[in-house]
Amino acid sequence: MKRSIQAVALMAAVSLAASWVAFRCPPAMAQMPKPQSVTGIVINYVEPTDPAHRAIYDRLRKRQVLEQYKEFMSPLQLKRALSVALQGCDGQVNAWYSNGKITYCYEMVAVIENVVAKANPLPGFKLEDCATQRNLTDKGRAQARALGARFRAEGVAVGKVLSSQWCRCRETAALMGLDPIEPAPTFNNAFTFRDRVDELTAGARAIVAAWSGPGTLVVMTHGANILPLTGVMPEEGGMVVVKPEPATPARLRVLGRISPPS
Repeated sequence: MKRSIQAVALMAAVSLAASWVAFRCPPAMAQMPKPQSVTGIVINYVEPTDPAHRAIYDRLRKRQVLEQYKEFMSPLQLKRALSVALQGCDGQVNAWYSNGKITYCYEMVAVIENVVAKANPLPGFKLEDCATQRNLTDKGRAQARALGARFRAEGVAVGKVLSSQWCRCRETAALMGLDPIEPAPTFNNAFTFRDRVDELTAGARAIVAAWSGPGTLVVMTHGANILPLTGVMPEEGGMVVVKPEPATPARLRVLGRISPPS
């Protein structure tokens, strides 16, 4: 008997029915250990005194960059507490570590953003050519097949499947045995399209808020998309299950997370 939960599954593809499942598509790299306690890391966004840095401060807080850093560092067993701060440095373009504290200057962020804005982040990248992209590893493919088998074993009724146009996301959905797969550009990699994060997130939120079934909406996307949408950064190959709040559909409630198969 198939079960249909009123939620959406977001998946960070391995490399989200009225439920929304987000699945994060992992690139071709080694799997990180599962995060442990992160109580040893303290983060701080220091309000800038220079008005020119206000936009950077607001943007980085909204995108939760220090929260991402904290989760990335979570597998490490730190011998002492670590403080990480973003702050103004009186015109100094720098970053440094001293006495258990890492300091990143808004001045340095401004310079880096200016350089990145002028550069091509993916030389030779072509959306229609998988050979120009980072693709799934053998482990990633095995994880995708295992997740598909778990969906079938649990009797998850999939109503619709949306995917980033990135090859590893589409391949993940195919290996899970989910079809038909509909390309959804608003779930394309927000890390690559850093200047369009707000636009991509608004489009994704609208799709999720409008989903009313039948079945579960499954989305293959990227960690950089899931984080601003849900406040959660899943593991590569991990899944976040969310549900629009009845009174405010644009607000998503996280129901749970599903770790990738080991």
